[in-house]
Amino acid sequence: MRRTIAAGLAVLAALFSGPVAQANDSTARVGAGGLVLQKNGDIRMLSEHLSISVKRIEVEYRFRNESARTIETVVAFPMPEFHWDPEQDANWRNIGPVESFLVHVDGKPAVVRAERKALLQGRDITALLRRAGLSEDHIFRTFGDAFDTGGMTLPEAVVARLHALGASDQRMPQWRVAETAYWTQAFPAGKEVVVTHSYRPFAGRIFGTYDGARPPSEDSVPLSSIGEQDRACLGEGGMKAVLNKARQRVKDGARSGYINLKDVEYILGTGRNWKGSIGEFTLDVVKETPQDTVSLCFPGKPERIGERTLRFKMRDYVPQERLVLNFYSFE
Repeated sequence: MRRTIAAGLAVLAALFSGPVAQANDSTARVGAGGLVLQKNGDIRMLSEHLSISVKRIEVEYRFRNESARTIETVVAFPMPEFHWDPEQDANWRNIGPVESFLVHVDGKPAVVRAERKALLQGRDITALLRRAGLSEDHIFRTFGDAFDTGGMTLPEAVVARLHALGASDQRMPQWRVAETAYWTQAFPAGKEVVVTHSYRPFAGRIFGTYDGARPPSEDSVPLSSIGEQDRACLGEGGMKAVLNKARQRVKDGARSGYINLKDVEYILGTGRNWKGSIGEFTLDVVKETPQDTVSLCFPGKPERIGERTLRFKMRDYVPQERLVLNFYSFE
């Protein structure tokens, strides 16, 4: 039996992993998480309601300052680092989620700022890229106008300067982008503050294929856009559910098809920066269609809310470090 994240894990799938699938193109997921501040002994997270789909992540927090004074602090939301992937096509390209990040405090929009850095092996090279002739868009969004597998389309002189910095290899950009959204938040003494935020996640994409010569099998089922084996706990039951849906398409006359995986990662561990455990924690997993299959590692048994939503609830929850969700669809 493979290692699971927590004892007593109940998921839509069971507890074993299958083999890695073969696929042509993929976009790798990268995980973002919750609100961060320095470890605070006075502000308690009364509740968190987290909703995850492949297109949107939405969170509502209720906080209470249990001290006798107003606490004003910077609240940050660190985004995952991302980089140029030459195998991404125009439709699959991940875009920095800071641009889709929205925050409301007690129903009113918060003034959110963003800090952006270009990193090369962990070193901040933002100023060097600017001096080399790159615009802000080149640095943080288009990676030197690298629109396909040919790499950057910048002038030769600029590419040469980037190569000298180690930031280019065969016109392929080598740096990563790190972004953090942040704002200043006041927590009045003894009062509740409701914070909501939402953004578009970096969802990974990968697919497996089948046809008349290769009917649906475990080899057809992708497990992870980044090569992991069991982070979403796709076990024997989950594998069977995925294969049954693919095999049903064959019975219905399909001569070939795709098993599509979109995986989403969310960092839960930031919830441990607040005082104590999370009083009430609700996780909604929202499928794109009722026919999709979802697998994840999380304690407890979900409740079905309508045709597309699965809801987990926990009390006095000490969050696990991260959550990976596999969303399977079929065509």
